[in-house]
Amino acid sequence: MKRLFVTLGMVLVLSMSAAPGCLAAEQVGSDTLADWDIKVPNYANTMSVLDGEDGNYYVYTEGERGIPYVKLHAYRGFESEAAFFDEETEYLQETYPDLQVISDMELVTINGDAYYEVDYIYSVSGYTCVDRRIARTIGEMTYMFASKEVPELDLTVGTLLEDMIADCVFLGAEAA
Repeated sequence: MKRLFVTLGMVLVLSMSAAPGCLAAEQVGSDTLADWDIKVPNYANTMSVLDGEDGNYYVYTEGERGIPYVKLHAYRGFESEAAFFDEETEYLQETYPDLQVISDMELVTINGDAYYEVDYIYSVSGYTCVDRRIARTIGEMTYMFASKEVPELDLTVGTLLEDMIADCVFLGAEAA
């Protein structure tokens, strides 16, 4: 009987640690993206991909190229996060006709640094997709971190978005 309880306990612990909503980001290395002046973390039990077509850096939590994921992209030419989000929202409206802004730009603090966040929802394959975008302008670069999730299918990233932001090392100029 004791062996049964120990076995059931181990199964419970393993299943909880494997659930996407419980993803704990264990950093196992990093990649330097020289063009963006940033060092990005690699995590155990995820797949990181720098997409050559659109230049996004993706961290897939399910081990395949699909939702859910965390994305990083860097942009030049925005004088502020507000200017970035104005253009980003317009772009998303063209891509997703049913886009709704569910949280206007607000200041968030991650690891002691100031960022700005805007949250969106829209439909993907008949499901409601939650898209969180967090940006920070440093020098000439605006870094945009995003998570794409479908909570009704339990396709979530847990704390990975905030973990990735906190674990990135910005190599460029001081914050503007």
